[in-house]
Amino acid sequence: MLGTNDTRTDIDADLDRIVHGMRQLIECIQSSCFGPNFTSPEVMILAPAPILSIASKNFDVYDGTSVAKSKKLPELYEKLAQEKHCYFLSIAPFVKVSETEGVHLEEESHAELAKAMAVKIKQITL
Repeated sequence: MLGTNDTRTDIDADLDRIVHGMRQLIECIQSSCFGPNFTSPEVMILAPAPILSIASKNFDVYDGTSVAKSKKLPELYEKLAQEKHCYFLSIAPFVKVSETEGVHLEEESHAELAKAMAVKIKQITL
């Protein structure tokens, strides 16, 4: 679940750069031999939930552009997952972003995310 911090104004990464960074991480993992029987591990990309516009009021490193970028990440990460033969899960349907600060997940969302990931992993392994 990477990419949210890359939308920060002080990092100033465009969407291509954010996706390229994820691609590099995937390629590093897929070229390793740290999976079962020294094979490359399988990868599941978790697209982060979009940040809320209130984030710009609470953090000076997020603005409207950050919000817009975060909303596009799930679609781009899903396309990357298909390209790199990875599993994919967009977490947005399963979690709630804090309406107080707009970036991090509400406490109860962690358990919901874990349940959604468990279901996805069971689907993969069956």
